[in-house]
Amino acid sequence: MCLLLSPATSIDHVMPRSRGGAHAWENVVSACHKCNHQKADRTLKEIGWRLRHVPREPVGAAWRILGTVVLMCAGSHTYSLMA
Repeated sequence: MCLLLSPATSIDHVMPRSRGGAHAWENVVSACHKCNHQKADRTLKEIGWRLRHVPREPVGAAWRILGTVVLMCAGSHTYSLMA
């Protein structure tokens, strides 16, 4: 996991869609490419990560929809290592 708080350039499903996770705001978080790739289709518990914040629908101009893909604007990581 990148500890440098790189810009969030992708989205990730907290519970992977391949494991029945929904494509809904409550299951989607922003992540940098490295963390998203490292997590892959595993759960947070499997890799020892936890969420910093509970996922929720964004407000304001912090997001946009392009076709059917939701892209989060650059921001800090949503993941952190378990303490």
